[in-house]
Amino acid sequence: MKNETISDAPINDVLLNKVVIALSQSFPVRYIICWGMTTECHELISCFANGHKLTQKHFFLLIITNEKTPLEQEIQEQVDQQYQNQQIAITVISHDWAYVNDAIINNSRFFTTICRCGCLLYSSDGPLRQIDYPALDNSEILPTAEQHFNHRYHMAEGFLLAAEHSLDGGYHKHAVFLLQQCIKQACFTLNKVFLDYQPGLHNIVWMLDLCCVLSKTPKAIFTGKTESERLFDLMQSSDTDVRWKDDYQVQSTDAEDLYELVHEFVGLTEAFCKEKIEDYRTLTGSELR
Repeated sequence: MKNETISDAPINDVLLNKVVIALSQSFPVRYIICWGMTTECHELISCFANGHKLTQKHFFLLIITNEKTPLEQEIQEQVDQQYQNQQIAITVISHDWAYVNDAIINNSRFFTTICRCGCLLYSSDGPLRQIDYPALDNSEILPTAEQHFNHRYHMAEGFLLAAEHSLDGGYHKHAVFLLQQCIKQACFTLNKVFLDYQPGLHNIVWMLDLCCVLSKTPKAIFTGKTESERLFDLMQSSDTDVRWKDDYQVQSTDAEDLYELVHEFVGLTEAFCKEKIEDYRTLTGSELR
């Protein structure tokens, strides 16, 4: 299972360059590394309209800072506010250099792979290639993935079962809140099994966006259809509304429909992770990276 190296890939995007410049000027950035990207192209050809192409790009950036102060949410908010209506999406992961360096020393497959194979977009401290990366202990990939799956997926299943019991008891707003917790645990499961990474932000939109580096299929369950998006917005607001708004209510039909969507999402998570774990199992240690 050899990871793709994008360090030499041509990433020449005008908007992305603007983002990199703006972030390097607004925050104490040491490195900005692109570790993933998706591109969707839509072409219109018609007898009744001029043909044109629309390209939507999604970049995944690791921003390494010089300060230990957590800046991930602040950086992501700035990117979203300035570029959310553009033909570009950016999902940010941010950690300080000491954290990343310690993780690499301690056999982090996630950070080591990104620093080795990612595309360095900005550096205030020379090329990352100067770093002496220790050899990864590939023997731990399979047992670690299985451990994370057994723990996190069990958590997701538990929240889903609790939501089902809440629906049966007529506690619809409680069920919606539990369904959001279920999605978060399912996202954790995907990230830990595929990336061996524990996200720092628990914003459900950000977590689903991060999963897009693996596949767009999980997020697509909640997007693309007006009704699905409305239900997702309802669930997203439940994180605070259930706890702090005394008059917050959810229609039984909305809670039940949302349960079906989340049930599908959890099933997809299980299938994806089991397939990946089987992939780990069938590969030799030398092929794992």
